[in-house]
Amino acid sequence: MKRFFQETKEPLVDSIFDESELNLQIYEHLNSVIKLDMNGNLVSHNQAFAKQYGYTESDFNKPFLDVFIKYETLEQKEFFKKSILGEMQRFDAVGRCKNGQTIDINVTLIPVETEVGMVIYVIVKNITDSKNQEKEIHLFKQGQNVFNEFENICNFYYDAVNDHHIYSRQLPIIFGINEKQNFSPTLKQLLLYVYSDDLPLVENTIQDAIKNRTGYQMEYRILRKDGTVRYAYEQAEILLDNKGKLDGLVGFIQDITDRKISDQVAANQVVDSDQFYQSLFESSLDMVIYTDSYGAIAQTNSKFSENLGYSDQDILLGPIERFLPSSEVSTFREFFERVLSGNNQQMKTVFLHKAGNPLQVRLEGIPTIVDGNVEGVFVIATDISETKEIEVELNQTELKYKSLIEQAFIGVFILEQNGQISYGNPKFFQILGSKFNSELNIWDYIHPDDQLSQKSIWHYLMNGDDGVNHSFRIIRKDGTLIDIESHSKKVYLENNRPTVIGTIQDVTARKKAEDLNKYLAYHDALTDLPNRRLFQEKLEQTLVTSQKLQQKSAVLYLDLDRFKYINDTLGHPIGDKLLKQISLRLKGLIRDHDVLARLGGDEFALILPNISSVDRIIDFSKEIIKSLEDPLPVEDYELFITASIGISVFPNDGEDVETIIKHADSALYKAKDKGKNTYHFYTPSIDAESYRIFTLESDLRRALELNQLELYYQPKICTITNQIIGAEALIRWNHPQWGVVSPGEFIPIAEETGIILEIGKWIKKMACIQNKAWQDAGLPLIPVSINLSAHRFLEKDLLENIKGILADTKLDPKYLEVEITETFLLENEKVVFSVLDGIRKIGIRISLDDFGTGYSSLSYLKRFKGRIDTLKIDQSFINDLSRTDVEGSNFITKTIIDLAQHLNMDVVAEGVETVEQLEILKEYNCDTVQGYLFSKPVPAEEFASLLRNGKTVIPEIPNTDENIDIENRRKSFDIDLDGPLRGSFGPHSNSWKKG
Repeated sequence: MKRFFQETKEPLVDSIFDESELNLQIYEHLNSVIKLDMNGNLVSHNQAFAKQYGYTESDFNKPFLDVFIKYETLEQKEFFKKSILGEMQRFDAVGRCKNGQTIDINVTLIPVETEVGMVIYVIVKNITDSKNQEKEIHLFKQGQNVFNEFENICNFYYDAVNDHHIYSRQLPIIFGINEKQNFSPTLKQLLLYVYSDDLPLVENTIQDAIKNRTGYQMEYRILRKDGTVRYAYEQAEILLDNKGKLDGLVGFIQDITDRKISDQVAANQVVDSDQFYQSLFESSLDMVIYTDSYGAIAQTNSKFSENLGYSDQDILLGPIERFLPSSEVSTFREFFERVLSGNNQQMKTVFLHKAGNPLQVRLEGIPTIVDGNVEGVFVIATDISETKEIEVELNQTELKYKSLIEQAFIGVFILEQNGQISYGNPKFFQILGSKFNSELNIWDYIHPDDQLSQKSIWHYLMNGDDGVNHSFRIIRKDGTLIDIESHSKKVYLENNRPTVIGTIQDVTARKKAEDLNKYLAYHDALTDLPNRRLFQEKLEQTLVTSQKLQQKSAVLYLDLDRFKYINDTLGHPIGDKLLKQISLRLKGLIRDHDVLARLGGDEFALILPNISSVDRIIDFSKEIIKSLEDPLPVEDYELFITASIGISVFPNDGEDVETIIKHADSALYKAKDKGKNTYHFYTPSIDAESYRIFTLESDLRRALELNQLELYYQPKICTITNQIIGAEALIRWNHPQWGVVSPGEFIPIAEETGIILEIGKWIKKMACIQNKAWQDAGLPLIPVSINLSAHRFLEKDLLENIKGILADTKLDPKYLEVEITETFLLENEKVVFSVLDGIRKIGIRISLDDFGTGYSSLSYLKRFKGRIDTLKIDQSFINDLSRTDVEGSNFITKTIIDLAQHLNMDVVAEGVETVEQLEILKEYNCDTVQGYLFSKPVPAEEFASLLRNGKTVIPEIPNTDENIDIENRRKSFDIDLDGPLRGSFGPHSNSWKKG
């Protein structure tokens, strides 16, 4: 008689009658194995017992079990007596280690008749981990940490835009992936692990979910690289971006192989020996196979391997078709499909022994139905050889069906009309946490809050003929609360007695995973605030309520000013921590019914329902701005940041979600345009301004390709000789519709959209090409300075890009200068040191532009000594120079010049427009000046003429009318409309100009 105990890692014995072979295997067994005589005294033990529990044979001066087991009930002492009578026993107990430690164990007593009498083999398995598993699950954390605590569940996020997966640690374990640690598979790469027969199902399920914008759930098989097959349950939600396009998937995958091939009932239930030996899987004369709905074998009884000569490893997870002749495969598949449709089926066929011998069998297929779905198939194979034909017909009994239920991995029950439990299989009582008792009633276990709904279902069952799928909660005997899914139906048993039969399944882990998955789909992972998806749903609900109750509600769009600079300078980890700090401050300002969400990046949004007056919105906006005035501590930094706020009000500014959000966003851009760190209400005139910004942004993306950008040059003049000793390159945009667009309009847009990086490269290249062309034409050699934006200064390839341009144009580095602003220098000291040193190593001079407009800290200036060659005094100081204001700007300007010269720096005064300003600067020993007094910025050809003359002549009255005309003209713009513009104007309307 062959035994296979599935809780051990390998079979203990091939034949309990072959003692010599048995003793050899015992010593190598992974679990503890002990041999006892009929009096319970220790005869021998394997190495695992000594290693795991610390005993030696000399420690047992009385019966082994009395020393090793801490008896808790009288029933436990009776198990050894029953085993002496020839009955195998299995029970849970508490074992003692030699050091006094107690552990939870599972004990199996196997009686073996030998030539010298009966001996008892004891198999001891440590089940402490399984006892503690339930406690561990309650300690899990939210987010990814939650899934890392589950051994068979992983969560994942699929980035559809970049086509890669982010996942918790169990995914490689479930899929058998042995790639490098940071392996981030694409969707196509992950689908390679899906069993080929299941691949169409998986692909179609995902495609349908994406098409219909719904979540999905499915089961499929995984084929690992080592050839093993695992079963998986996957559930996910679709994530859309703010434009409604696919952004990704978020969900979880659970390894349900153990559920599919569950053998834990036999290992963990105390089964009466008569039932045990009557079970179909152990003593049936027939071969019994259980397969999943895909046809893969999950379990067989010993007769199957005995009759066909295959080992368990050869059988499990393979298809039944491998044991059939090829001519029988198609017929079997038709048979199997009919069983999957829910009907019992029979067929005759041939099984092939491992040696090739045919075995005539009759197959009976029985569908396993859970919640109305066929989850698997039991196949009973009967040997119908002539010598066994009569025996087969006589042994068709109820035993087969009862045994199938006893081995099921779901709970099966029969309930009387009053709820009394008249039958439950081992899994049913395992779920309840109880043992069978004729007095047990199902209503004693159902949660009080669920009893009303379940009694309504009970009434429906008793008065109808249909089955019902229903869910409820159960309080187990140990007090734990679990979620249950059940299928119940009324049937009539003997004496026409109505009863309820059904199945139950513990879905607690799956329900928790579903709830967590839903939370992650609707909340921002960094701040735990509602995300864009949840914000829009909340806003939709608010608008419906406001319309019904005739209330006003406001939406505030909040964007952090210059947050990108902090991210680029200090790194994304610091930026993320800053966002957390800001979210906490904002949470402290809102009311219970207000909604605060993070939409992405540095953008937040708020919903203020039931607003009685505009003053409430203004006061709240001021509170937000004021709350950010105090520094935000992040690690070793105290960071300062401001916010701009755009506001739209329902119903004044729109009556639907899309319009309200759009107008709040437009108002936000206006707030930024007003100087940031402020708020702005939406007005219809913003739409026109937004159109202009949008058009500029759209056209700017094509300006480089269409050759619309041009460099103008403004000369730098020596105050002593009036010679041109340098030039500053200034970009202009020759717009085909609006003429020359000044950089003050399009540079901020370029910086915000990232186009500034390409424009910056273009400016460096064109300035070097032009300067080299002037030199080749024999014109005086002068340096040309270019402005470096903060974005470009932080780029890693800046130095290599400059070196490449100088090499390509063959321009000497001393004829190229770079200008950076004082504010950028002071705010990014740690970052710019190495870049400044790298630029100076190339041989390029560095100017500090707009000096005096930033913090103007003398200590900062001292620390940058030796890295800055030239100070450029901001024109705001030069504009105020006069003979009558000696104590004002004159004094400050002279001090700056003296300070720079003391630090061995050159000085350039910007914005010189009058002879009086020039004369004062000469008196203060200013080296160089630049401004409209000598020349406005001019195209390259005009500048070549100035350079050819060498000296400049100072006009008596500088002509700046043209510049003023350009400035005035840029305050208005043209918009091409498809039809006439209709509107009304009031005291606050905009002024529109023709042309």
